[in-house]
Amino acid sequence: ASPAGAADAEAEILFTDRAMLLLLERGYFRKLMPYQGKEGHSGRQEHSKDGGLSVHYANFLGHLLRSSHSSTNLKAAACRQAIAAQDAEQGAALCAPLLQVLAHGGLFLATYACAALVNLSQAQDTVKSCLMDGGVVEVVLQQLASNDSDLTLYSLMLLVHLTKLTHHRHRWTQAGLVDVLVNILTSTYGVLQYKHRIIAELCSVLGQMCNHEETREKLCDLRQSQVVACLLHVFETAEGVRREPPWSEARPSLGDDQWGPLPAAAAKVTSKVLFALKQLAANAPSAKELIGRRAIRHIVSDLRCKPNLEHLDWALNAVTLLVLLSVSRRNVDLILDANWPETLTVLSGAEGCGETMRHRIAQIEERVADFAPS
Repeated sequence: ASPAGAADAEAEILFTDRAMLLLLERGYFRKLMPYQGKEGHSGRQEHSKDGGLSVHYANFLGHLLRSSHSSTNLKAAACRQAIAAQDAEQGAALCAPLLQVLAHGGLFLATYACAALVNLSQAQDTVKSCLMDGGVVEVVLQQLASNDSDLTLYSLMLLVHLTKLTHHRHRWTQAGLVDVLVNILTSTYGVLQYKHRIIAELCSVLGQMCNHEETREKLCDLRQSQVVACLLHVFETAEGVRREPPWSEARPSLGDDQWGPLPAAAAKVTSKVLFALKQLAANAPSAKELIGRRAIRHIVSDLRCKPNLEHLDWALNAVTLLVLLSVSRRNVDLILDANWPETLTVLSGAEGCGETMRHRIAQIEERVADFAPS
């Protein structure tokens, strides 16, 4: 059969599941229906990518996911092909089949399907729109209620991609996502050592949802800023301030209020917490004061540790939060009390600081100078 006809014919024939699984995993069908690349500006086909999905292969995988003849293992293998795809240009063809598996496939297949959608949607607005129009909102909210750690993690990773656009955030807000996120936060913030990957993705989603001012106000007011308090607890735990394992074991104190380098896992979750705190406090003076009292000393100290600056995302989020907090005289005093001049010396000599980072450091310096005694 020709490649063009292979996907169409599959829907009409019976097949041996074990043989199909073997051929799929060994790449036979991918080679039969290769990705040819997309047209460049000249109108010619660009160099093909081994990890790309051709339109025929995407449709073929969709048929396998829909077929009542496909076993659980075969559907999982089809999902793995989508997870491994390096070019998701044809990902829209898999949206409906993967959503069907996500909604009705059970925890095992739902987790695979969700991971596939994370990969397909990360840089494809077409896929995101297809999912939003295809009922992903209801399906993801249903999966977040499953209390399964892996499925919750991948659902939150998918939400990171699906809450970047304003009109998409509006639909999630209307569907009640914010309350669901708060419930996850309040049930996981105290067990960071077991849930740090979930909390990191959760903070990213919360931060993006705060681009909607009404959502930000709701989260800041919710139960007397319970959300801010939970995030500060996570921040302090990850920083080692509360000396809770495993963070305290991996990060010894060097004395004089100076800690050793942040472990990679702690740096990642702390970075996302700092982002969420910055988003929450954007227009909330009381939140700025609370965050300043509990976080500034540790942020300035950690920025003084050169190895920490290798975590570029963490460093940028740390400096960005300090910029926001430094609008307050009280917070500027806290920045200075944390030995800001020495931290500034370290930051000024650090390699790899981009223009954005240097601009925000300069903003902090300007505000420190503005509030300095004459």
